[in-house]
Parts: sequence; C-alpha cells; structure tokens
Amino acid sequence: MLGSGKTDFAPQLQSLNKKRFTLVAWDPRGYGESRPPDRDFPRDFFERDAKDAVDLMKALQFKQVSLLGWSDGGITALIAAAKYPSYIRKMVIWGANAYVTEEDSRIYQGIRDVSKWSEKARKPLEALYGHDYFAKTCEKWVDGINQFKHLPDGTLRGLMALLLIAGQARVLPLASQYSSVINKPSHYPHTVIVHNTSPCVISVNARRTV
Repeated sequence: MLGSGKTDFAPQLQSLNKKRFTLVAWDPRGYGESRPPDRDFPRDFFERDAKDAVDLMKALQFKQVSLLGWSDGGITALIAAAKYPSYIRKMVIWGANAYVTEEDSRIYQGIRDVSKWSEKARKPLEALYGHDYFAKTCEKWVDGINQFKHLPDGTLRGLMALLLIAGQARVLPLASQYSSVINKPSHYPHTVIVHNTSPCVISVNARRTV
C-alpha cells in the first residue's frame, strides 16, 4: 500500500526498452508525487483512480494503452480494462484482489499499525510521506479496502483485454480463482509470457506488502 511509481517501478522504468515502449508511471491522488490532495477512500476510489489514469493517458494523446499494475494498481488496471475495453489493449498484473475475503480482512487489520511493520518495509514509505501521513493513510486504507468485503458484485466479467496474472499462491489468490469472475478466461499455470508490441505501458499505482 501507498507505494509510488518511483519507489515500486524503478527497475521497469529503467530497464524496459524505450525504443519499443513509451512508459508512464502514474501516481493516484494522494500517493507519491500526486499530492496534494491527501488520499481518501470513498467507496468508488478504485473507479476514480481508473478514470483518472485513463483521462491522463487520453490527455497525453495515446490512442490505446497497455497496463502494468500490482496490488492496488492491479485492481485499478482490472477496473480500467472493464470500463474502457476499447482503450486498454493488454495487461500484466500481480498481487491484485478480485474480491476481499474474511481472511483478507484479518490480514489487513494486522498491518493497520505501521509501528509493527518491519523496518525494511516501513522506512522507504516514511521517507516518501513522513511518519504522520503514512500512518494515518495506512489506517484509512485498511478501512477503505475492507468496504469491499460487503460489496460482492463487480465488473470483471466485462474484461476484453489480454491479461497475464501473476502471484504467489501462499499469499495471493491463484490466477485460476479469477476464472470464476472473468468471462471465458484461459488459465495457464506456471507459464511465463514475454511478448508485447503495445505502443504504451502505464504502471498504475503500487502497494507494498509488509
């Protein structure tokens, strides 16, 4: 949570082929370089982030884009692709939720108090935000994400973009679990795909794990 393009996507921004890709690392409202305003978490904050990201890309005059996103950024990417199917070509996401379970909620409550985080996870975010903003926003994030435990319906069945999902089964939902909420998916376990001819890659927000 609370990561930024600069802190979480530096290797991709430095290493991806600039002759093949135009890279835009975008921070949603209240994160990273997109402050002010302070971050808030209304019920539609993922939809708001998705619209902001697409509006930015259109303002930059990209005709279509592909998405890289992890954690909250992966969720935002999924929503963007469902809501703007003609605009999103492809996606690579990892560490994203298709839904929030009781077990997820229990884990989130466990990271509410940033003083209990490991120093390795806490220090970069304190350096970026300052302790007070980081601690306050982390608490608000936990409350914000837990809203979705009570909101079972979604928009993933509308996905049209080519999608590659990655994650660790011991801590994240398996890609096969997405097949229950995505229309006519194909699931290839333990497959790595390295191919993209898209004119743009946008890395939507990122979230660190403790």
